[in-house]
Amino acid sequence: MSRYITFAIAAGLNRGSVFLLIPILGFLVASSNLGKLSIFIISSQILVPLITCNVSSLISREVYEKYKTTVAFVSVINFILISILLFSLSLFILIREDFILIASLAAAEGIFLINSTYIRFTKVPNAYLACTLGKFLILFIALGFASFVEAIDIDNVHVIIFCIIVSNLCLSLYSIRFSYVLKNRISFIIRKYILSNKALVFFALALIPHILAQLAASGVDRYIIRYYLNNEILGVYVFSYSLAALFMLVNSSLALGLSQSCVKNFSAFTEKSFFLKLFIIVTFLWLCLVFFLHFVFPFEFTQYNKTEVLSNVRWVLLGLYNLSFYYYYSSVLFYTRDVKYLSLATIVVAIINIGLAALLVPYAGIIGASIATYIAYNLYFVIVALRCPKHIRKYAVYPIVFSFIALGVICLL
Repeated sequence: MSRYITFAIAAGLNRGSVFLLIPILGFLVASSNLGKLSIFIISSQILVPLITCNVSSLISREVYEKYKTTVAFVSVINFILISILLFSLSLFILIREDFILIASLAAAEGIFLINSTYIRFTKVPNAYLACTLGKFLILFIALGFASFVEAIDIDNVHVIIFCIIVSNLCLSLYSIRFSYVLKNRISFIIRKYILSNKALVFFALALIPHILAQLAASGVDRYIIRYYLNNEILGVYVFSYSLAALFMLVNSSLALGLSQSCVKNFSAFTEKSFFLKLFIIVTFLWLCLVFFLHFVFPFEFTQYNKTEVLSNVRWVLLGLYNLSFYYYYSSVLFYTRDVKYLSLATIVVAIINIGLAALLVPYAGIIGASIATYIAYNLYFVIVALRCPKHIRKYAVYPIVFSFIALGVICLL
């Protein structure tokens, strides 16, 4: 159990780094620059599965059965990513265009993703946790250094991006798998390990639309807000969303922990007692975050209006609450190998979220984007739950009833 908890905490911190970073930057960075920064981050996240060919999924599936083949894939992708990073950073010195720096950030994020995933499945849990915590530590040291040096403008988005790139690289360099590329020609590696394992390539590539749909569902609303409104208002939305998305630290942990628990003991996982424990824990943590944001978080030290921010936070938080139980039901579908339905559900929800945001933002502003997120995440949870067996599906009544009660409270505030 301690092994799963360690992995879950590390995964939550790894995936939730942005959600911790944005609230902190809210104290240091102007709203307009926070909005611009979010565009950089979302754009780079969309590029990552494309430039890495989703090799991280291949690592998790094949590292135990085809270790040498997996290392070969990792080595080649590392070679490609380092080449992209060096080229884009060199080009940025000559041509100060944002899209070049976005490519650099995507390459650095990809390097960390590939190598931290490799550590996760080949090392002890503490090594993965140390890797994730180390990235945080280096990032905050870099940001702290930049904020105290007068010659460096911490409000400059480019400075923050460089700090993120440094934090990704420092932890990746000591563990990066590069030996195959150094010892063998690229053509030999591709011929022996990649072309002879086309099924693995197709497996990794086939999951990219699912991953892109998830990213689109959670990030495309930024582009819509920027198009219809401006960077300053986008900054308010990003800050509000990031406060609510602190709950994604819980959800990211669930995404890993629940799937492993489901595989380990499916019968126990599908018992009502297990779900009730999950419901109580998730609800308690959610209420703790609600209390913290309403009564503890120091809004007076930020540039944002507490009432305006919380009006967005409540809708997003409620959507993220139901998303927690999506991870339970999606684990069941993964176990029963109903992956095609999950991918289709993800794409449909992404389209609905984007469509609702495009319709609501021009008339309701950023609160429209928050409501669109709430509706989309609720649909995601319900659509996936309905696909599960009846005796498991009926457990959904608990979070649904609680969320309706919470929605009534939100409407009264």
